[in-house]
Amino acid sequence: MTSKVPEKEVRYPDSEFKLDNTADLYAGVKTSRWSQMFGCIVTLSEDVDKAILEQAADRLLHRMPFIAHRLKAGFIWYRFEPSDKPFCVIDNFNELMKPLNWKETQGFLFRIRCHHRQIIMEFFHALTDAGGSIKILLTLLREYLRLKYAIDIPTDQRILDCDDVPQPGEYENAFIRYARKDSFKRLEKEAAYNIGGPALPQNSYAITAGRVPTGSLLDLAKRHNASVSELLCSMLLLSIAHVQRTDRNPRKKRQPVKAQVTADLRRFFPTPTLRNFSSYALIGTDPDVDDYSLDDVIARVHNTLRKEIEKERLLSVFSGDVTFKHSFLVSNTPLVLKKPIMKLLFRRALRRHFSTIISNLGVINLPEEMSSYIEKLDYLSGPMPVPATNLAITSYNNQTSLIFTRTCRNTEVERHFFDSLVKAGIPVQMETL
Repeated sequence: MTSKVPEKEVRYPDSEFKLDNTADLYAGVKTSRWSQMFGCIVTLSEDVDKAILEQAADRLLHRMPFIAHRLKAGFIWYRFEPSDKPFCVIDNFNELMKPLNWKETQGFLFRIRCHHRQIIMEFFHALTDAGGSIKILLTLLREYLRLKYAIDIPTDQRILDCDDVPQPGEYENAFIRYARKDSFKRLEKEAAYNIGGPALPQNSYAITAGRVPTGSLLDLAKRHNASVSELLCSMLLLSIAHVQRTDRNPRKKRQPVKAQVTADLRRFFPTPTLRNFSSYALIGTDPDVDDYSLDDVIARVHNTLRKEIEKERLLSVFSGDVTFKHSFLVSNTPLVLKKPIMKLLFRRALRRHFSTIISNLGVINLPEEMSSYIEKLDYLSGPMPVPATNLAITSYNNQTSLIFTRTCRNTEVERHFFDSLVKAGIPVQMETL
């Protein structure tokens, strides 16, 4: 199906344009065996019609021409250039979130899969982040449902109309727009505890998924004077600390347990961008305290989040990243020399700066015209290139999905985490995705 948007009215991005700070990082450290992927899985009430999904995807590309770009290596940095290749939906569930293969994806930086009642979108982090991806996903879903059932579905800030004209703000580099000269640089002097241990075979990972009633989580959080995010972050820190106590390495027992909690900068700096625009906070336990209670950790998490996820501090941090990228040395060093250094520093950061990553997509509220066809919506963190366990959180339809992505053999973190929820009176339904 051809888009109704007249070709001459479509405001396409420049034929080639620069990557944002986050995209530069993930483009620079990707390899043929690993690229930073993440995904969303949507379970519908009926089997997916692949032909209609491909029509919806075609209209999505017309509405969001930014995502129809591929990476091209330049002399100093990678850059985006438009792709004129046809986009195809993959009708299998095999090797979810595997590294991008340019021949398979025709250069596109995302995949769309369908399998029975599920639609899966996988994104390379150089293209977008969680905040941008949910707009892309929900716009695709709206168009699919509209085409399949001939229904009218209202739009909002997250659900766009494929008949509308693309807007330049949707592909702006918001880091550049908001960055200022004065900046703050995080200095992580103390290495975080890393679970480590034997890793799963290369290019493989494990997923442990649980689903809990959102209302029960809210009640538990209120009893502890915490938000749901603070509660779950605290329980995960305690679960990792539980594993740490059994570690045979005395040096690692004295290291703090740290969680990297992602933060969507769109909450603080308004922008319609579909590109990367997120930051993070680091929250850790004190290794000198042997026995934290849940309320102790919640208080620590609450205070740290209030300090770290604050507009002026976030602005100072990403302004420092922008300044560093545009410094004379970095902006004049050839990409071929930068890449090995970036990969070395990236892996060092993964092993040193944090113990886990927590990504919370928040509560997804959909119009009734959409929600009646969508049973579940789940967000998955991508596997890391080092042994690690990360958590992705999504709340939809009064259910909260808690999905661990693990590249280490040790399963004790997930087991302790879900056991803690059950002991706190939260019913947990374990699932296979």
